[in-house]
Amino acid sequence: MLADRFPMRVISRNMLTAQIASFGLAHPAQQPLPPYGAGAHIEVDVRPGLIRRYSLCGDPNDRSRYQIAVRNDPQSRGGSRAIHENWREGDLIKASAPRNNFPLEIVDAPIVLIAGGIGITAILAMAFELAQRQRRFELHYTARSLSHMAFHQELADSPFQKHVRFYFDDAHPDRRFSILRLIESLPRNAHVYVCGPAGLNAGIMDAARRADFLNQQLHQEMFAVGKSDADNRSFAVEIASTRQQFNIPADQTVLEILEQNGVFIPSMCRQGLCGICITNVISGLVDHRDNFLESKERARSDVILPCCSRSATRHIVLDI
Repeated sequence: MLADRFPMRVISRNMLTAQIASFGLAHPAQQPLPPYGAGAHIEVDVRPGLIRRYSLCGDPNDRSRYQIAVRNDPQSRGGSRAIHENWREGDLIKASAPRNNFPLEIVDAPIVLIAGGIGITAILAMAFELAQRQRRFELHYTARSLSHMAFHQELADSPFQKHVRFYFDDAHPDRRFSILRLIESLPRNAHVYVCGPAGLNAGIMDAARRADFLNQQLHQEMFAVGKSDADNRSFAVEIASTRQQFNIPADQTVLEILEQNGVFIPSMCRQGLCGICITNVISGLVDHRDNFLESKERARSDVILPCCSRSATRHIVLDI
């Protein structure tokens, strides 16, 4: 279900790059905020009916404020652009308590953090936590150029700067990021955390698996929700209470087809972020495409977010 919202005040706004702004959020009465672990995110209400999810990129031990960073995406559907245009210091907004689908596991092995572009937001808190715990780690951060690299100076000046390496697409080949070169250099017991564009994540996962890294050593967080339409296939949805069946074509979601046929499910974000449309599954397997459920919840295949997820079988029965 949709996480409870509570008011927060924007206490700072800083431009990190020409397109990325960081925002500090605090309790209006300066009370301590709910704790969170590295890798966590919050949902913010951009305006009624529009919510967005952002990773917490500050120090997890600092409960006086949350920090998020928002890239003003030129292809924004209204979320990031509205935040850049409207949020100012002193404004009151509403946000959820932190939720973590990308938790940092403290293991007795080297930990490798990999960030691409704005993906540094999910990785930065991990670096803070590992440094404070005096654990062995390294951080690899790649971006198109220095001017596109958020938090570059903060990382370069950090107490753990010796663990950080920067890469730029417009630099000499020796300064560009190479997935194969990095994976080949890692000890085979390392745990790898990657957050970035889908291509970076897929490349890291594929190279690591070919190098015999185990699945439990590999952790990823992606920006994009779901798969491309090219992966879609039609399937049938059955409503358990009425025995009605509907065909879900490749170019429409379960939620859209049900609404067109008078079956309404509460929904809000329609991107697999908020979880308000979550629906129980009686039979059939789910092709999960959300960024809301945790891995153990997905493995049970007993719920679906019909705004984005699909069926992995030809027929699925929903508990409606």
